[in-house]
Amino acid sequence: MTQSPKKFSFVLIFLICLLAACSDPVAEPTATQANSPTPEPTATAVPTNTPTDTATPTPTATPTETPTNTPTNTPTNTPTATATATPTPEPTNTPTLLPPTAVPATDTPLPPSNSPCAISTDPSYGYTQGNAIRVGGEFLQGPARSRAYLDNLLGPAGQAVSYVRNGSIPYEEIILDAYTLTYDGGSAILYIDIYTFTEPRAPVGFTCAGPFPL
Repeated sequence: MTQSPKKFSFVLIFLICLLAACSDPVAEPTATQANSPTPEPTATAVPTNTPTDTATPTPTATPTETPTNTPTNTPTNTPTATATATPTPEPTNTPTLLPPTAVPATDTPLPPSNSPCAISTDPSYGYTQGNAIRVGGEFLQGPARSRAYLDNLLGPAGQAVSYVRNGSIPYEEIILDAYTLTYDGGSAILYIDIYTFTEPRAPVGFTCAGPFPL
């Protein structure tokens, strides 16, 4: 250990005084060297905490997600088929009127010689719209004349005939009336024209009860 300069000076003075007192008690104490150099204190190096360079972490580049161009479903203008409502024709009560096959032209029976009325030999007479039975009378008297004609018809063997009106059918510039005739063993559809008149006859396959009252 090193002693401080001040303490060393006191010890030195004490020794001098002690020596002087022992050798010559009367003698005056000698003056101590007033101007003795005082050693200057040496500066001790105080270690300082020098911060060490710490490695600063370098920021790493964070990869960024590159957006990909995701294709979007772009609607295309696809023409759609539009269903067009087709009006459905309303069913009519008019049946398909065709001449009966029971009276073929090749097997046309001869009219009886004793028939009270004229019987046609034309197989299309009364059975087709182009060769309708023309009873006349027009709108006012035509329906009654049609019934009088039909009431006079009989079946091929003289059977009673019943009939029902099916309705009116336009043909060219006139209107025809269609009737369904039924007798024991058969039936037929006849067309009657009330707007023109010719001498009436019984259709092929029918007979009559007497002359037609027209």
